[in-house]
Amino acid sequence: MSVAIALLGSAGIVLFVSALPVFRGRSLAGRVEPYLGGLHGRPSPLLATRTGGVTAARLQLIWEKYRPGSTDRVAKRLTAAGGELTPGEFRLEQVTWALIAVVAAILLLGLAATSGVGVDPTAAAVLALLAPLTGVLARDWLLGRMIVERTGGLVQELPTAMDLLSLSILAGESIPAAFTRVSVLMPGGIGEELRRVVADVRAGDPLVVALETFKRRVPDHAVFRLVDALITGIEKGAPLTDVLRAQASDQREGHRRYLLELGGRREVLMLVPVVFLIMPVVVVFALWPGLVSLDLLVP
Repeated sequence: MSVAIALLGSAGIVLFVSALPVFRGRSLAGRVEPYLGGLHGRPSPLLATRTGGVTAARLQLIWEKYRPGSTDRVAKRLTAAGGELTPGEFRLEQVTWALIAVVAAILLLGLAATSGVGVDPTAAAVLALLAPLTGVLARDWLLGRMIVERTGGLVQELPTAMDLLSLSILAGESIPAAFTRVSVLMPGGIGEELRRVVADVRAGDPLVVALETFKRRVPDHAVFRLVDALITGIEKGAPLTDVLRAQASDQREGHRRYLLELGGRREVLMLVPVVFLIMPVVVVFALWPGLVSLDLLVP
């Protein structure tokens, strides 16, 4: 354990020394800035984006995501996950997960102490600090997985819902009536979201506002394109049936491309058991009789 800590400390010192201005080369901004005379001494926004702007933007996003006061962002993510939790309840669950992680770390250290395994105090302190952070991040990761799974299910149902909507509108029904009919035919997933749109309209919201709320609830590009096309068709008076059919066709084509890409990635993963499990067994079966024969012939 002490050797590992020494190696980590040495790596940290090397990284720190290599990051000093004396050992660093000229940055991209320093090499390009002399040729940007038209800016009259002002910093280039392109260079700011390519150099420090990206890191600053990422740090800002991380801070907005995990800071205690980011209630609006947590509320949007909980809505996208389809749960009934409030931001306060979600924060309470994060604290609970952190406490569970701390208890698990204490039990692990106690088990190591009772079994006679030496525990480094530095490692115990690091584990005690990382345990609550791990619990908080694990609950946040679970929320992200719930959002991805729910959004993926809604996107898969979206082309069928758009076809049904186009048929209902072609039959002469209004958009809220078409949403109601499709929500009855598809009770879960996208049907529930369409039912909420109709509920917002009946509560007094304009149809455009209800559609914008639907777009905020489901953070996916397919839903964004659908809502934007519907709003454009409503405002410009374009035929909505053609818009919905085109959107459904594009969505199916995009899903087909996604499946082809997924199949390509899975094909590469399928080589892992072939190379590391099946191939060694075949080689052993092929070479073992020859090795046994050599052992018998050669004294």
